[in-house]
Parts: sequence; structure tokens; C-alpha cells
Amino acid sequence: MYPSDRKTLLAGIFIALIVIVGSVASGKNITKEKKKEEEPPITDVIVEAPAYTESGQTNEGESTALTLPLDDLYLAELRITLTWEDEPPRNRLFVNEPDTFRLELLNPEFNISLVSEEVANPSGGEGSITLRVNFTQEDAIRMYGSSNWTVNVVMVNAGDQHRMGLFHVIAFVDSGNSWSLTANIWTWQVRESSS
Repeated sequence: MYPSDRKTLLAGIFIALIVIVGSVASGKNITKEKKKEEEPPITDVIVEAPAYTESGQTNEGESTALTLPLDDLYLAELRITLTWEDEPPRNRLFVNEPDTFRLELLNPEFNISLVSEEVANPSGGEGSITLRVNFTQEDAIRMYGSSNWTVNVVMVNAGDQHRMGLFHVIAFVDSGNSWSLTANIWTWQVRESSS
């Protein structure tokens, strides 16, 4: 082998080593960048968000639809509680039939449809219904930005007041009832950007 051939061979090996080392080094950077990009926007920490409250009046056989402002949240848990209080009997000669409500949570975009049982309050007392749903991190990321969260407050039956005794003559017709709704919200904590 001639000395010039050796120099050419050594130069070729040296260039090949530079190309290999350079591609390996740049490959590591690409992998780090990909991992950084693939990190979910949320952490494993769950935090409580401000509650949403609403009150209203619904008549017998009707429903009231409420839109929950949840579009900018990564939901971890949602707990919706409806409470109402039925008026007491007019006096001790009357019986007040209970009022019956149903609560619905809907998001047709993600096929969510939670419907409570029909619940009646104790006579002249307070009634309550709670719907609860938990979401995985994957669910939260997928549903982020959805503004289709609806709660329906359904007044199934407004119990009338009637006289006690053999003949239950209706003395006072109850057309509906007022209620209060609270949505307690927990979210996945948003990851702080490291840039």
C-alpha cells in the first residue's frame, strides 16, 4: 500500500467517525425533544377548582337546563348536588305530599349521560340528589375544550297538600319548587412549562 493510499484510507475512516458521532449526538437531542413534546399537559396532582352554584324554580313536569362552564378545565372529578326544601303542611290538619326531582348530567359530544333516580323529600323536609363522575387523565385531555356540559333539573312531581282523614281532598295545589345546585369540581393540575 502506498503512503498516499494510507492517508486516503485514514481520512475516510476519520470522516466516517465524525459522521457517526454527529448523527448519534443529534439523534439524542431529537429523542429528548420528542419526549418533551409528548409530555402530557397535566400532572398526577388533583386540585379543587371554584364551585359552580345556581338556584332556580322549576314547575311540575318541566325541566331547567343549565350549561356548566367547564371548557377550559382538565376534569378529574365532578360532583353535582341538587337540594330543595318542601314547605311544611299549612297546619296540623294537613298533609303535604313530597316533591320529587331528578338530576341529569349530559355531554353528547362524549356520550356522557348520567341520570339520577327520582328522589322525593321527606314530608315538609329537605331533599337532595348527588351525581358524581371521575375522569382519567386521558379522558381529561380528550375532553378539554368541550362546552357541551348540561345539567337538567327535572321537577317530576310537586306534592299537593290535603286534609288528613278519610277523604283526601286537595286543599292547596303545589305547582313546583325552588332548588339550589352546586357543582364541586376537581381538576388535574396543569404542568408548568419548563421553557
